[in-house]
Amino acid sequence: RAVFRLPGIGWEDQATLADEIRSDGVPLSTWYLPGHWFLDGGDTVMDGAEQLSREVFQLWIDEVTTERQIRSWAPSVKKVLQSFARRRAT
Repeated sequence: RAVFRLPGIGWEDQATLADEIRSDGVPLSTWYLPGHWFLDGGDTVMDGAEQLSREVFQLWIDEVTTERQIRSWAPSVKKVLQSFARRRAT
């Protein structure tokens, strides 16, 4: 797997970006719930775990993924991230 992180983004931005990246056929996941949400009825607060769950994107790369496939995804990911950066800057 290959992971990247966008520090400071929220759930809505993460979902929007993931949808945009996936729309170009890039296999991507984001749904990593913090484990402490499932413990002690949700009373535990672990801000770092919750922050990472909002900021992390995982590209699905395994033994059958070719270098050619990875290279074909790069322009799509770059386009989406650059567009997001421009939107945030305004």
